[in-house]
Amino acid sequence: MTRLPIRLTLLSTLLLVSFLAHADGYSTARAKLVEAYQAGDYSAMRRAARASLEARPDYPGAIFNQALAETLDGDAGAALASLERLTALEVDLGVDANEAFAPLHELEGWPSLLEHIAVLRQPVGTAERAWQLDEAAFIPEGIAVSGETLYLGSIRDGRIVRVDDTAPTLLRSPGSAPGGSIYGMRLEGESLWFLATRTDQYRGNYHGKRDALKKGSTLCELRLSNNYPDAASIGCHPLPIEPDRWQTLGDLILTDEFIYAADQTDGPVYSFDRSSQQWSTVVERGEFVSPQGLVPDASGENLYVADYRGGIYRVRLDGYAAPERLESEASLYGIDGLYRYGDWLIAVQNGITPHRVSAHRLDDDGLTVVESRVLLMNHPDFDEPNLGQVVGDDFYVVANSHWNRFDRENNLPEGLSGPIILKIRLPSD
Repeated sequence: MTRLPIRLTLLSTLLLVSFLAHADGYSTARAKLVEAYQAGDYSAMRRAARASLEARPDYPGAIFNQALAETLDGDAGAALASLERLTALEVDLGVDANEAFAPLHELEGWPSLLEHIAVLRQPVGTAERAWQLDEAAFIPEGIAVSGETLYLGSIRDGRIVRVDDTAPTLLRSPGSAPGGSIYGMRLEGESLWFLATRTDQYRGNYHGKRDALKKGSTLCELRLSNNYPDAASIGCHPLPIEPDRWQTLGDLILTDEFIYAADQTDGPVYSFDRSSQQWSTVVERGEFVSPQGLVPDASGENLYVADYRGGIYRVRLDGYAAPERLESEASLYGIDGLYRYGDWLIAVQNGITPHRVSAHRLDDDGLTVVESRVLLMNHPDFDEPNLGQVVGDDFYVVANSHWNRFDRENNLPEGLSGPIILKIRLPSD
């Protein structure tokens, strides 16, 4: 999905993120941190780093910047403690190779930190390849699975294909209306629901020029009983709310009465009433920075929303309470896809390093993570995993979305592998 990096290291990165950051307490502290760094006032930089962590507890980039500020301020012991906290969260930001932390190399605890980093770079978990498409140009995002059949959508040209034991079948042609990248997809009987969203990475019919493509996102229903490719047989519902603003509906979830979708550009969560076919706002812009995956709880009264730079929140669907942030000892940042498996939330985290698929078990009140497990990490097929689907006791995930390979002109390098779908066994208890 369209997203900004969580890794915050050099000054150029600090300036970039400060310019693009959501206007909240964190971004205010970040701006002060950059200002203090430029002025060489490292005590002020440390104060700003602490404030940024108060706004976003255990945010990996903020911990890194705190360690950097502590190092520059001459407090190597405090910096080492901050980096140990980073590794305890199972985050690797390459601090062992960063010359800024050279003053820490003589500390007694430095070799232990290096050992922890080495462990973080080892593979965790097992998975098997369920499908692989031999087409590097098919850049995947949306995925849906039914039995032995896979449905996959492309952000590059808007195609949707069905993959089974025969050659891939084209269900939606490149450049079909409404134009745009294929994001979240969900199966429902003979219908395949998906989101078509305008992105800079789309190459369907406008050759990379954003101003040549109409803005907006559209919810569409593809009726699988029809013969395809046939774009005229698709029922679509454009998001009419602020249509002149860039919107990026990235993922969706289906319930009996509503379809929910999140706008990762600047935070709203919307509902689509199946009966009236009207859109409404569930969470206003500004509550979240970049909401990605979302899933209802067992009661159906609440929605879990993964904010890419904020963690996981629970939203009451009656609209009478502010979103509540889940408490967890593990890092819940950088989550793209989010799914439910009994009392577990299954997360695809590509906004922290190493990328991983993780599982987080909730307590009875649904607001505290009581156990976290890394199910798959440092897998050789990983190249920015993104969305997936729970099927029975298994989890299928797009292993190589290649989002991290786009250059500034939204071009991709040669030699990329085609889409790989991995199957992971979920926690047995």
